[in-house]
Amino acid sequence: MDNVFQDSKGYYHYIGVSKKRDYTHKSLILDSNVAINIEKFCFSPNKMNEHHRIATLEFLNNNFDVEFVPGLGISEACWDMKLIQENPQKAAKMELAFENIYRLDKKQLNDHANGNGVIFENSFKIDKTPISNTLVEQIQNHPNPLLAGTYSAVLKIMILQIKEKNKKKAVEEYLRFVNEDLKANLAIETNIAINYFLGTSDMQIPADKIFKFGKLNPLVNAWNTTWDINYLRFFQRMYYESAQYGLRDLKLVTADAGLVLLSKMTSLEFTINGDDFIPVLSFYDNNIQDEYINYVKEIESSLFHTIDRRKTKRKKDESNLIDLICKLERELLQLSHL
Repeated sequence: MDNVFQDSKGYYHYIGVSKKRDYTHKSLILDSNVAINIEKFCFSPNKMNEHHRIATLEFLNNNFDVEFVPGLGISEACWDMKLIQENPQKAAKMELAFENIYRLDKKQLNDHANGNGVIFENSFKIDKTPISNTLVEQIQNHPNPLLAGTYSAVLKIMILQIKEKNKKKAVEEYLRFVNEDLKANLAIETNIAINYFLGTSDMQIPADKIFKFGKLNPLVNAWNTTWDINYLRFFQRMYYESAQYGLRDLKLVTADAGLVLLSKMTSLEFTINGDDFIPVLSFYDNNIQDEYINYVKEIESSLFHTIDRRKTKRKKDESNLIDLICKLERELLQLSHL
């Protein structure tokens, strides 16, 4: 069973928490792509890509009675790298878009889709280009402290992709880095790393598209992947805490191919230990190359049984994460010849 389902247009993808359980969502976390499309649908549906406009109308109609959780998507869409904070004008515009869409019934939605949209006079531009060869300022000023650890792990994966041709050694170095340098329990990132380095071509080929070196600065690629992983972690945590927020049968919806690929490379499952929420490593044998299956099972068991040890180690010996990020950024840029 897959935990990712696409809509009838093949555009929006719904991500569930487990491959072992299918369920009809009653609440949805929206990523930035979905939030931006709703903003466009509100203010200028006539200027949207036709396929995206039709898919967005269908999305809104099909989820008319579903509780939306758009905050994280709006936050990413509004992050301005020049301001090094959320752009308040952009945030106000996006929030206004949701308020306007929420007021429409289904007939009004259909009429709106074929019109010119709600008039919005102000114009401004969000800067998504870093002003230097480091994203440290972005990390330091972002309100989510978890981005730093994820960004570090993604940088390390990208470095090992270039440096280490022996895939088993790449995994060993990644695990050493997470356990000793970060001293962190990064279950989602570790799932992705192991599936990437030791996985079948079904895992590796999509991952090459995610950890890519193309037109964008590799640090921007790492930042974008960090955000995708952030959605998965937020979804995992919110699914666990959904009852206290009045959410039911929560899923994550996206129009981002990279986020869909990452969701297929990791497990969003977790266990409950008393009041403690523990994300777990969980691998599917058909995702791992046959020669590495037993090795991966050993890793899975070892990491699960050393979670508390890493927590204690991190509290006693806090490393300078910013210095570590700077070192990783420099190494990646050197390897990328930038």
